[in-house]
Amino acid sequence: MQENGQKKPLIVVLGMHRSGTSVITRGLEVLGVALGDKLMPEHEPTNPKGFFEDIDVNELNEELLRLMGLRWDSLCDVAPFDIKCLDLQEFSLRAKNLLMDKIKDVSGFFAVKNPRLCILLPFWMPLFEALNLDVSYIIAHRHPTSVAHSLQKRDGFTLAKGYMLWYRHMLSGLRETEHQKRIVVSYDCLLANPENELNRIGSFLKVNGDLNPHLLNEYKEEFLDLSLRHHLQQDDLNGLAPHLSPSILELHEELMLLGRSFPNSASVSNLIFYDEAAKKKMTNLSGY
Repeated sequence: MQENGQKKPLIVVLGMHRSGTSVITRGLEVLGVALGDKLMPEHEPTNPKGFFEDIDVNELNEELLRLMGLRWDSLCDVAPFDIKCLDLQEFSLRAKNLLMDKIKDVSGFFAVKNPRLCILLPFWMPLFEALNLDVSYIIAHRHPTSVAHSLQKRDGFTLAKGYMLWYRHMLSGLRETEHQKRIVVSYDCLLANPENELNRIGSFLKVNGDLNPHLLNEYKEEFLDLSLRHHLQQDDLNGLAPHLSPSILELHEELMLLGRSFPNSASVSNLIFYDEAAKKKMTNLSGY
């Protein structure tokens, strides 16, 4: 899809559930990014400020997961091979039409956010390419212990399952977007210094001009609410999940580096990917 010979830009916000994807996506509005007019409503008490998540994209992702016999909190991996083995012609056509309808009247950036995209990128990325979209990825990062505790409170998950869900989503997001335009944004850094992080995102997206002072102030003073961050974890993971902590800690530290660096300045080539050992760890946790 092109407009005046140029690719239409699309921003894809990735990240584990409870990792600040909603806060980051709402912040994109300060940069003049469109989110569409069919967003999921806020929900007490899980997300009282809103999800900033497209209803249609979420429903399609849920259908796709069900077709594969999965849920958002399943621990098994989704690989390109799994996608290719399914008859997804109808889903692909629906997804293409959905994206085209969402962005056809947008003159600038349009963003789509859904944590399920982390594990469903093998389905979506070929569609982005087929539509000739100029895709930029924003990956939200939050300490895995904070995420695990938040999931325990909201969903009743064990901490072990919370850690593995974080690991699965974040590693998949990094793996699939390697060599793509991407930036990692720390949820805690955004809360601590929203103007700095939004400027960093703006530089990555090559947004012209300064931040709108009115929109920035509204975001900082009216939207951001530190009292909603119930779990802030700064210590390491040693002892918290003994048989998992080396892999999780390594990924967390890599994400911290990426969150302080220029976009695309580091790779994940040294990380533990979904090798046989990692898959076995996830299989062993399937009953959690």
